[in-house]
Amino acid sequence: MVDGRRQGAGSLLAEYCGQLGTVLDRRSPGLALVTARQQALQRMLEAKASDDAKTKFLANMSHELRTPVNGVLGMLELVRHTEPGPRQQHYLETARRSAETLLAIINGILDISKIESGKIELEQSPFDLRDLVEDVIETFGDAAYGKGLDLACFVPASLPTALIGDAARLRQILTNLIGNAVKFTENGQIGIRVDAVEADAASAMLAFEVSDTGIGIPADKQRHIFDAFAQADSSTTRRYGGTGLGLSIAKQLCEMMGGAIGLTSEPGKGATFRFTARFAQQRERAQSADIGIAPRRALVAMTHTLNRQSLNDHLSHWGIPARVVENGAAVLAELRGAAIRGLPFQLAIVDSSLPDASGGDLVRSIKADPANADLHLIILGLPDRQSEMIRDNAVGYLAKPVRQSALRAHLLAPSGQRLPSASSGLFMPPPEAAAGARVLLVEDNPVNLEVGVGILEGFGCKVDTATNGVEALGRYANGKYGLIFMDCQMPEMDGFKATAEIRKQEAGSGRRTPIVALTASAIEGDREQCLASGMDDYVPKPFTAEQMRTALTSWLERAGASNTQSKYEHLSLVSQVDAPALRNQPIDEAVLDRLSQLQREGRPDIVNRVITLFIEDAPGLLKELEEGAARGDMARLRHACHALKASSANVGALPLSTDCEELEALARTGIVPDAVMRVATIIEDYQQAHMALTARLPAVA
Repeated sequence: MVDGRRQGAGSLLAEYCGQLGTVLDRRSPGLALVTARQQALQRMLEAKASDDAKTKFLANMSHELRTPVNGVLGMLELVRHTEPGPRQQHYLETARRSAETLLAIINGILDISKIESGKIELEQSPFDLRDLVEDVIETFGDAAYGKGLDLACFVPASLPTALIGDAARLRQILTNLIGNAVKFTENGQIGIRVDAVEADAASAMLAFEVSDTGIGIPADKQRHIFDAFAQADSSTTRRYGGTGLGLSIAKQLCEMMGGAIGLTSEPGKGATFRFTARFAQQRERAQSADIGIAPRRALVAMTHTLNRQSLNDHLSHWGIPARVVENGAAVLAELRGAAIRGLPFQLAIVDSSLPDASGGDLVRSIKADPANADLHLIILGLPDRQSEMIRDNAVGYLAKPVRQSALRAHLLAPSGQRLPSASSGLFMPPPEAAAGARVLLVEDNPVNLEVGVGILEGFGCKVDTATNGVEALGRYANGKYGLIFMDCQMPEMDGFKATAEIRKQEAGSGRRTPIVALTASAIEGDREQCLASGMDDYVPKPFTAEQMRTALTSWLERAGASNTQSKYEHLSLVSQVDAPALRNQPIDEAVLDRLSQLQREGRPDIVNRVITLFIEDAPGLLKELEEGAARGDMARLRHACHALKASSANVGALPLSTDCEELEALARTGIVPDAVMRVATIIEDYQQAHMALTARLPAVA
């Protein structure tokens, strides 16, 4: 009986175990799936934490590496303006080039890191393609012509040039390619050409071609030329320098722009790099300034094929048929033959470096013929020969590489018309500020506010101010502004929230007021955050008059505001390189001297006003710094450093500004073990600056 019961129990237990095993077998895949998902989530969180750490590291390293190099560059720039002798100028120029090379290497390494970690996002801002390309190639004029090279640029008149995209990154690609062409070419020529691969009303795929007659690249090296740190061979690095990062960055940027890059080359005969990129087209485009160019018979004489094509294309676009030749003898023969036929040329554009005649000799031969008495003669030559050529021969002169706007101005001149923004070709055309335009400046720091008002009113703007986002919304509701400059970090309501509210109010109205962000923060991603919140542009603090002028030109001209050139067009309060002063100089007098140039007749002394505001405002920020350091309050430290950094720079207290910038960067990491000591250093900086600034103020009776 007992054995029977045992057997029955054993059977039931076996059956139960079998059923339990079946259930477990059925659930095991689910449990395994849950476990796998948990592990994947954990890995994702760890990857994000690692990515965030890399972002902070890049931001900090960007600051730590660039700051000392920028300091060197800034000091060199200041010394350059002390009228050094020829030998000292040579030493300074050598030091400047070395520092710029080091900065370029640092920037290249940081760019590679940012691209690989996905921390670079392309901007979408309006720009003019022709201006950008001409700017870049003009930048290399001195270097190329100094080596005896010829530069050529061809952007066809039929090409869409009013584009939307990341102009800075396009400039970076072109600068790298043209810089390499100049570096690796000892004789011959360098050319850049732009064509449309495809285009419609919304977008355009453009092809850029940069060619040279340099050393070329062997076929077996071309496959790896776009790899990071790759160069043709080790002798290239020893002879020409560089890191091999530029082409790798260019390749990745091209791909981000929806294009690609490649090359064709033959050793000893040069190289041609070709890349494509896609851009959106602007809906509203600037009106053409070509109306009024009188048709005439023209003769063009140039040696470089691409330059001949470019000039002929411009003239044809303006309704001017041109006869194109390549040497001085042909110029004289064509002019004489046309006069004999009774159809003399009315315009001649002649390169001063034709192979069979010097510019001066050819001009004298042309002017010696009475048949050319009414000829409008324009000579193309190097910038440093301009005054000599005009003085000796009384001719029109355009510096190479020729900008389309400069050529247009010369063609308009005989009919009595003048193009205000046309360049002489010697320098880039200075941007023109807006006169009479209503501008809202939103800034909580009184020193920055005073400086900003001084700059904007100097440009002829009518300026309203607000000290926080709430005030800004009130001003916006009661007035129509052509442009708003918006500080990002403010009490009560910051600039991001204020901008979002303005955009919300504009929704459906068809109105969009341009908003330019003002921020002293240098952390990676700030620009993206500004644009994401609805802002249109970004100016870093301490801002310069040049940056403000550029923003005014870019946004007010687009809105149709009237512009005028200002006497402050070359004024810059603080160098963009944020140069620290020497530690034994608490105040950089050059900053205050430039500030004095903002003085307007009938207004209180601006230097005294800004210094007084700084002295009144700084103690409160210093107290906030002390309390933040004592309590380990990183947010409070950041806020006080952020505010004091810009205002101190605007009064020339650059050591104080630099120390604030360094502490702000550390506070962002959340770990500042020596915060109290650093704040003590900042207070010492302030005390020295206070003594120097107070000494400048008039004595109180």
